[in-house]
Amino acid sequence: MPTVSSDVDRLVSQLDQTKIETAAASASQIVEVGKGFPLGMAFDVSKFYQMRSEFRRLDKRKRDLGILPKMAGRQKHGFRPEELVWHDAILKFEDCLGSDLDDEIHPLLQRDSFDDTPDHVYDQLVPGLRLATRFLSHPSCMQFWVTLAKGERRVDHEMSRRCGATRHRISRNAPMTKENVTEVIRYMKGLGMAKAFHFTFANGLVFQGGAAFGTANMVCDYQSEHNESQQSSQRSSQKSSSVQRCNIRLHSDFYVVAKKLSTLQYPDPPQKLRFNFVLATLIVHELAHAIELSQWRNRAPSPYEPFLLHHNEAELGRMWETYVFGGQVTPINDRVDGLYGVSTWTWPRSFGELDPERTICYALPMTYIQELQQKATWEQRTDSNDTKAFWAPRTGATSIYMNSVTTVSWTEEERVAKEALNEQRNLEIEEPARKRREAADGHAVGIKDLAAEPEVVEKPIVNEEKGNTAQQQVLRVKLEPRSVLSRRKRRQIRKLAQKQSNAEEAKQAQSPAGPMEETPPTAEIIPRLDDTAVVDRTTTPDDAPLAKTK
Repeated sequence: MPTVSSDVDRLVSQLDQTKIETAAASASQIVEVGKGFPLGMAFDVSKFYQMRSEFRRLDKRKRDLGILPKMAGRQKHGFRPEELVWHDAILKFEDCLGSDLDDEIHPLLQRDSFDDTPDHVYDQLVPGLRLATRFLSHPSCMQFWVTLAKGERRVDHEMSRRCGATRHRISRNAPMTKENVTEVIRYMKGLGMAKAFHFTFANGLVFQGGAAFGTANMVCDYQSEHNESQQSSQRSSQKSSSVQRCNIRLHSDFYVVAKKLSTLQYPDPPQKLRFNFVLATLIVHELAHAIELSQWRNRAPSPYEPFLLHHNEAELGRMWETYVFGGQVTPINDRVDGLYGVSTWTWPRSFGELDPERTICYALPMTYIQELQQKATWEQRTDSNDTKAFWAPRTGATSIYMNSVTTVSWTEEERVAKEALNEQRNLEIEEPARKRREAADGHAVGIKDLAAEPEVVEKPIVNEEKGNTAQQQVLRVKLEPRSVLSRRKRRQIRKLAQKQSNAEEAKQAQSPAGPMEETPPTAEIIPRLDDTAVVDRTTTPDDAPLAKTK
């Protein structure tokens, strides 16, 4: 009897442990939610001004090289808050329709695929996961997946030479036949049933030296490796059918926002729609990497992602966004809660000094984000050949380079643009003027000489009041650099000399009759239009002004 009792106690203890291990955690053991639900990826003021200064220097460098960027209308760095409201990037509360998607969630995104995630947090992710399910299974969104699975891969010798490793390229889209679409959908559901991918939330994700919204990494399967080493005779067959397990890590900001939404009784519906859209986009973005990684064993000899079409950047996540939305999609100010809206731009971005194009960000209208989360929209667009059915419109507010909100007024932006334009014009005017001076003076005059201090020259002039030509005074005349004297100023100097000559003629006409006395010549000192000599213009009442170079 005591033996039975001890066995029952041990069984009960085991059941209790099993229940604790399989039940969802009440809070994440990795992510710590701070007071006020702060977001780690959000822009700060110092980062905004630092990036704006860098982009201004980039534009200045392009102008110096003679590469003038194309501009359509008035553009600026950053989105103005009022523009986002005018272009419906932030919809009013009463005008919003909530998500009515009620699809069964894709097997890749089931509840048990999210580790260390409480139920109340996962419940806030469900609308975004249903939208992601549409992106993974709707015919209009399958061109990328079919091309990735069925496209012909060839070695790209040029990119292999640049990267120092064997790289492949898929140059053409695979045909969108019903058989190809059905096979790819079935394959991705099989990956979900095999539990090949797991999702976790983590702090401070880094990719290629910068902060990242998410990452996809391979998980080492020690048991599978051990079996392959023990059964060397069956290695080839096991390797051909093996699927690499992957861990997809999402930034902790998504966990924080979901946690916050679970505590709100009346959340903002438009902001909730933007959060669903950003979450769905990121999850499918990372799945594009993970699905490629899951088959790297079967795609010998290169484990790297392929280049698609004409793009020279192997980034399958961004390529999926380009296929479905027509460009890269990112929340404004990097706030995953969509507080300021969502934007899109052409990928890859134009950051090179020799690139004549500027990267222009377009704020997405809420009508577009809202339609994506309505069943009627997906039911109307069922043509698998219509690969641009969900391309994002580019009719909203715009910003150059900066995917952030700014409070800088139009006046400040125009002032900076005007200064840059004046500087460019001065450089264009200064070059031919320098060449003319070289031809006239017989020596090269550098830009440093033009910017030198005004030259002080001593020049004797006649003291007309005393009428004594022998008595001379020394007048210190400041000569301005030639580049400073404009045409208008030179014209004014000539008019002033003519006016003085006319005044002397009138004075002689009004003098009493008597013997005509010879009027001594008057030396008039005016600045020459260069910085190397003085013009001595000797004038008489009856003669036209003559210029002599001294």
